[in-house]
Amino acid sequence: MATACAAKVCLHFDGQDCRLAKQIAEKLPAVIQELPPCSIRRDCRWWQQEGKAACMRCPQVITDNYNPSEVAIQVSKLAGG
Repeated sequence: MATACAAKVCLHFDGQDCRLAKQIAEKLPAVIQELPPCSIRRDCRWWQQEGKAACMRCPQVITDNYNPSEVAIQVSKLAGG
């Protein structure tokens, strides 16, 4: 399930890139070893911006996380500015 990037109205957007995608690709550990099949990759901002690094972390990205790891908390805070 995915939606279009909100760009300018999103707190993670810096005017050019998604800071959340960048932080996820740089800070969270990869959770898969190979690119999974993906129906949105062609239009995915994270894929276009961060490439394979984003895809290797995508399965762990969820909207509601009631028990986030310390790294996940830090990544979300850094990405927000």
